[in-house]
Amino acid sequence: KKERNAAEVSCQTDELEASGRAISAEELDSRLAAQKQQLQLEADKVQRKAVAEARKLIQRELEEKHLNDMAKQVEGAVTRAYSRWIEDLSSLPEYQTLLQREKDKWEELQEEITKEKVSQALQEAEEEWRKNQVEQQNPGDLQEELAALKSQLEQASREQAALLKAELAAARAAWFRDKQQEISIIQARNEQTYQTKLQDQRKNLEQAVQEAREDADLQRKELLLQLEAKLQQTLRTREEEWRSQCEEKDLAERRQEKEKFVSELQTALAQASARLLRPAETEHQEAEDGRRTGGSPSESTITNIIETSCRDMMNRALTEAKKEWKKEIKCSLARRKEQPGCRKGCTESLGKLQKKNQELHRHLEKACRQLQHRIREHKTAVQQLRGAFNILSFELTESQRPGVGLKKRHQYNCGKSSDHQQNLQQGLEEMKQQYLVTVEKIRGDMLRYLQESRERAAEMIRSEVQRERQDTARKMRRYYLTCLQELLEDGGKATGAEKKIMSAASKLAAMAKVLETPV
Repeated sequence: KKERNAAEVSCQTDELEASGRAISAEELDSRLAAQKQQLQLEADKVQRKAVAEARKLIQRELEEKHLNDMAKQVEGAVTRAYSRWIEDLSSLPEYQTLLQREKDKWEELQEEITKEKVSQALQEAEEEWRKNQVEQQNPGDLQEELAALKSQLEQASREQAALLKAELAAARAAWFRDKQQEISIIQARNEQTYQTKLQDQRKNLEQAVQEAREDADLQRKELLLQLEAKLQQTLRTREEEWRSQCEEKDLAERRQEKEKFVSELQTALAQASARLLRPAETEHQEAEDGRRTGGSPSESTITNIIETSCRDMMNRALTEAKKEWKKEIKCSLARRKEQPGCRKGCTESLGKLQKKNQELHRHLEKACRQLQHRIREHKTAVQQLRGAFNILSFELTESQRPGVGLKKRHQYNCGKSSDHQQNLQQGLEEMKQQYLVTVEKIRGDMLRYLQESRERAAEMIRSEVQRERQDTARKMRRYYLTCLQELLEDGGKATGAEKKIMSAASKLAAMAKVLETPV
């Protein structure tokens, strides 16, 4: 179609070219657009048709495949139902009673048939005997023949009854043999299916136990990691608390030492200021008196150092101030001589003197700060010297009593170390106790989880087996009753034993086929 349309389009274009330039360009474009649209529509139609055919073909193939799968599933279900029915049929008491009942009916029917045959044979023999008696009118011969016929009839009836009994016994033995073979086959199948189901359930249980163990291992690892993290956190918190307590103790001791140092420094400064205000002779006398009285070396050295440093700084400040004052006086005298009565110069000199005075005040403040700094340094040095002096004095006194001193020092050091070790040991014991309690809890939880998982799996298996048994028994009961009703309805008909057995077998097979259909 596409080639034909292309040929038509080429012919039309050739005709248009042959017609000349009479057709305008707009008409040519419109015609070309119309032809292109028509070609597009035809191509879409062809494509749509091809897609529909392919879809139908695929749908047909899928339907055939689905039908084949359904047929296979139905055949498998029928075979499974038949095998299941055959498995459960031999164990049903109703089936045994019905089989015994049918067997008794069949035996009664066979006995009735034999009786009918015997009576019919007797009637025929009597009729023949009567005919022969009429023909031969000899009563003695007739009686002899009648007796012979009776004996033959009795012997024939006995032989026929024996043959019927032998045939019945042979048929019964063959039937029992076939049934025993079927029962053995069914038992073998049942055992095989039971073993396969048991293996599947064992595999499922092993898989469930493996998964439970893996989950338990993961949970145990997570809990151990959490416990380690908690232990590390508790250790960090205990260390931080211990450090904070140590820092608080150090700060308190430093604060006390600082307060003590400030109080001693204030007293020393007060004494130094009081001594600085006194004249030098009284100071020398007091120093000599102090040396004679033999005060504490640390306090005397502190006061002497403070006094000397203050005196040096004051002397330097006074000398500098005197020098500056002399220079200013000289300058002011020179200016007064040069320009007497100049107020401007006086004001300038006054301002300069005020500035100098402020600078001197700053120098004095700086000197006081330096003095305080030196006092602090001397205080630390005095503390160190005092500590060294106390240690030396303690060692000297203890050296006189060596046994007692060493024992006290050892007891002091041991007390400190034992307290520290006791605190550490107590913390470690608490952490160990917490760890053991947590591990015991994890172990109990894991054992309880495994026990619950096993109980759940066993309960699921029991419920599944019970449900299958109930469903099979329900279906068997329903279809067994329907087939039994049909058998009882057909039991009143006058048919042969073989036909009866065949009809019963066909109905039992139909019952087995129907077992897999949904109720």
